[in-house]
Amino acid sequence: MALLEPVTAPAPVATPERPTALVSSAVRLQYDAQKVKREMRRLGLPWQQRAFAYYELLGEIWYAAQFYARALQKIELKLVKRVGPNDWEDVEDEALLEYVERVQDPGGGRANLMGAYGRLKFLTGECYLLVTLAPPEDDDGDGDRDEVWEMLSCDELRWDPNAMEYRRYRIPNTQPETLQETPEGVWEPLEDTAIAYRFWTRHPQYSGLADGPMRGVLDLCEELVILTRAVRARGRSRLAGSGILLIPNEVDYTVLEGSTPTEDPDADPFTARLQEAMVAGIVDEGTASAVVPLVLKVGAEWIEKFRHLQIIDPNQTYPETGLRMECIQRIAIGLDMPPEILLGKADANHWSAWQIDEDSFTAHLQPVVQGFCDDFTGGYLRPSMKADGVANWADYAITYDATAVIVHPDVNRFKLSPPGSVA
Repeated sequence: MALLEPVTAPAPVATPERPTALVSSAVRLQYDAQKVKREMRRLGLPWQQRAFAYYELLGEIWYAAQFYARALQKIELKLVKRVGPNDWEDVEDEALLEYVERVQDPGGGRANLMGAYGRLKFLTGECYLLVTLAPPEDDDGDGDRDEVWEMLSCDELRWDPNAMEYRRYRIPNTQPETLQETPEGVWEPLEDTAIAYRFWTRHPQYSGLADGPMRGVLDLCEELVILTRAVRARGRSRLAGSGILLIPNEVDYTVLEGSTPTEDPDADPFTARLQEAMVAGIVDEGTASAVVPLVLKVGAEWIEKFRHLQIIDPNQTYPETGLRMECIQRIAIGLDMPPEILLGKADANHWSAWQIDEDSFTAHLQPVVQGFCDDFTGGYLRPSMKADGVANWADYAITYDATAVIVHPDVNRFKLSPPGSVA
């Protein structure tokens, strides 16, 4: 029988040739007297508040948002230059690379910035990129303070039209941090000033409004919360309503060995001892009485008269359980991600998992990443290059390398090895 030849995994998907992205937009915010009211209407849409609420209530939504965030954290940004109609080459000029290198998290790198972008675009369809100077205490001694680039939600960063300044709420209902707007035409933040960019996915009906995957499943999320609360209510009711113990009234329990006599003629030592034994296992789960049965001596004719009346059948299945699973499946289909990611990969093996990863990036993640690159190019890179007098500034663009995102299984280890070789 012929031996199987080793199969080489195809090369991971890296930088594409500028594919068409989502209909996204990015713009530097410049608030003047004429624009301030129009800009303020974009903030705090009701559906975005609901999306944040379900992010905190439902583990399914939290997991889906993390799927976007963790994938985008591995994206590497690159600066390229157009050398032909569809040809791009990497830029090696250090002075030009600084336009991309300056975009970093407070601690270096871009993982947090890209992750926050993916999470917020998934939940609310928009976010704000805030650029400020690092605090004076973070100065490394060279007198040149680093820039801080952060991706924030519309609730954290707000514009005060009366004071004409930004207000940042790191924690709700606390004193905000105030920042003045950096003058127009200046692309580096100054002391106590900030530059803000708005990134949003355009709504198909009104391009100034944001649209996102969560918007279409909000009612399904509400339905899932209601079903989950119904299941929890049934569980609590079943726990508290363990049934009724019917005891024959003809049996005399007034005198039990070890019981203390009482002056109350209606006192029932047996009931008191029975309740004490049942509660002991709840108060202290480690006590022996939690597993040892209570011993009671009665006449043989009365043994079968004791009955445990159950109000709820313990073998009954919650009717909401099936409805919840159906609701989760509908949410998984409605979100902009492969349903298998949210529902699990129980039906996937090491061969199909490879295909799922490829499809996940190409159909869902790649448009989001490309949208960020295109928006960042149009909103920040080219305007700042133009202001600095860079020649042929319109030929430069920010693109990405997704090699770290695409994961391929090692198919060679599943193949037969030639005789005499070590697998």
